[in-house]
Amino acid sequence: MPGQLQQQQQSEILPLHVKPGTSTIAQWKAQAQCFLRTLLKRTSSSRTLLVIVSFLALYLLSRSYPGDRIGHGAGRLGNRNYHGDRTSKERVVMNKNGGFKSKAAGAAVALSVDKLRERERMLMLMEWDQRSNYRIDLADVGPSRASSFPASLFVSPKSNSNGGPGSSSSSPSSLSSSSSSSSSLLSSSSGASGINTGPASKYVPITAVILSWKRKEGVKAVVAHLRKYPFIQEILIWNNNPDVVLSTTHDFPSNTTTQTWPSISVFNSVANLHDFSKYSTCTLAKYDHCYIQDDDWINLSLDSMYSLMVDNPSSLITSTIPAMAAQQRSWTFQNPQLGLHTGFSWLGAGSFMPKKAVFKFLMQLGGSNLWKERVQLGDLFFALWRNQYPIVLSHALAPLDQSSSWSGRIDQWSVVYEHMTDAMFRLTTVLSGTGVVHGSPHRVGAKSDFFADEELPAFKDRHTRYKRRLTKE
Repeated sequence: MPGQLQQQQQSEILPLHVKPGTSTIAQWKAQAQCFLRTLLKRTSSSRTLLVIVSFLALYLLSRSYPGDRIGHGAGRLGNRNYHGDRTSKERVVMNKNGGFKSKAAGAAVALSVDKLRERERMLMLMEWDQRSNYRIDLADVGPSRASSFPASLFVSPKSNSNGGPGSSSSSPSSLSSSSSSSSSLLSSSSGASGINTGPASKYVPITAVILSWKRKEGVKAVVAHLRKYPFIQEILIWNNNPDVVLSTTHDFPSNTTTQTWPSISVFNSVANLHDFSKYSTCTLAKYDHCYIQDDDWINLSLDSMYSLMVDNPSSLITSTIPAMAAQQRSWTFQNPQLGLHTGFSWLGAGSFMPKKAVFKFLMQLGGSNLWKERVQLGDLFFALWRNQYPIVLSHALAPLDQSSSWSGRIDQWSVVYEHMTDAMFRLTTVLSGTGVVHGSPHRVGAKSDFFADEELPAFKDRHTRYKRRLTKE
């Protein structure tokens, strides 16, 4: 009996280790069948299933490797995430020795990559165009757009009698002499609804700052639109293009002889200062609040934004499309231990801000060691370095000519994320006090340049109605 058992075990083991010699086909077939039977006896069904699933997962992983294709993730994070400093064109053309296989192959692959990127960009634009909450046709709603705020609320009778552009009131005290009917009516009605609980001087005049590059017609359209809103008492246009000259007389003539507002001034720059020129121009404003906008959008919700500014005069009020507003909501940061409470927001579609916040931002830039290229892209630092949550109004916008936009010439998202990361690193370093002595990104004592306390109303209370507003006076 033991001999038979040992012989049976050898018959099960030997076929796995047999070294076939000169055997016939029948013997090979028999050995293969014996090998398979033995393998099936030793392998359970769970192990077999695990092997199959592993091979399937390996296959799917090899097909979806991000370095082998150009997808949405590669486009947003840039071409340098997975392969160092080489672009996608160079990766697919280089051989093992680091050189190109051939010029023809390199040109062909580069052309195919460009076609894929162009197709992806067109699909993205088509997707945006199909969203009903993205665009508004300016021809349909632009001409009929008018402000609900009366002009008499911002122009005193005394200054109106002098005439001429720029004769509007320049101080909040002069607003108390606004004409009777509409001013008192708006003050009383808004006081009941909670918009205005103080004097009429709460409705302060605004200086609009428009940044121009290569779209002269876009600037003209923006100015024509802003002229419909009486709280825009001054317009400052900064032209960043040295090759284009803008003139107040020829490009922005007055469309009426009775309307004395707004006054318009044009600054033609000798160099392109990018976003930094918005803030330097705002410091030249006559009034205490600035409205900043680029030349590629028309903001059709200025009355709503101004109402928010009146209710929150020290806050940053921005506007953007609904999809971008949802994304900006995820770009908020907080750390109670550090006193961090901030968020990012785009400013180019229209933003209200107090002029004192601009002066504080320029002080922050002066205390930092940011190099010129990053100072020029100040929009990526301003909202975050306020250390306050911006108030974002989500609504549709009317687009103008956007053919010469900044985002169309570079890998926009890689630049945005890089600058946002740098801004947050510097902000948290200053607030925490680490690195202030050795290798500080800001001057010693820079913590006083940033807000320590969160402004009121708090972020969690901004979209709620206060108890005092629900109570009748």
